[in-house]
Amino acid sequence: MRRLVWLIILIPAVVTAAPPRRPISSMRWQNILADRYRLERMSNLTMLKKFIAKGKLVPVAKEGAHYFTDEHLGELDAENKNYYRHARVFARDFVLKFSADHAKFGKPIKVTSLVRTVPYQQKLRRINKNAAPATGGLRSTHLTGATVDISFEDMSPDEMKWADSELRLLMRKNKIYYIKEKTGGCYHVMVLPSYSKKSGNFGGRR
Repeated sequence: MRRLVWLIILIPAVVTAAPPRRPISSMRWQNILADRYRLERMSNLTMLKKFIAKGKLVPVAKEGAHYFTDEHLGELDAENKNYYRHARVFARDFVLKFSADHAKFGKPIKVTSLVRTVPYQQKLRRINKNAAPATGGLRSTHLTGATVDISFEDMSPDEMKWADSELRLLMRKNKIYYIKEKTGGCYHVMVLPSYSKKSGNFGGRR
């Protein structure tokens, strides 16, 4: 009797930055992307420190060649302020490249937020009604360390036109997902691991 052997080829789902055509909120889509890329959320300061020690989160200098970080960054946990000046490798790479490309305008960009922990997000939500939740399907992706906020409040119309064009292009290439937060005056950019070739160990076991 002839035996039939079935070969099952497992093809990983393609992860795209653009949301599906059906209606879906921006925050929910960001969390779907975070889950697909297995990006862990920082549940507390202990976990944040552990990820920094392992090199899964890298420092973003207070001032770079073409950017600077907001002086208030991390102020809701003042004793541990410097820990919140970290990001995933590919998010840090985005800051460096985006700011270097923007340098043609003759001034640095301002980074207003990087990684956060659940307790930090809860504190932020108590004083900022527009802040995303710290838990659930609509939680902030700053918890993953992959999201960066870049202020556009001091940008000229030409700068903003350039930034909009650059970010749209990167999103079409499935390198980032971004939204323009008019209430917060910033570009909220979730950088995907595909942005950087050096981001091989981006996730972990679920």
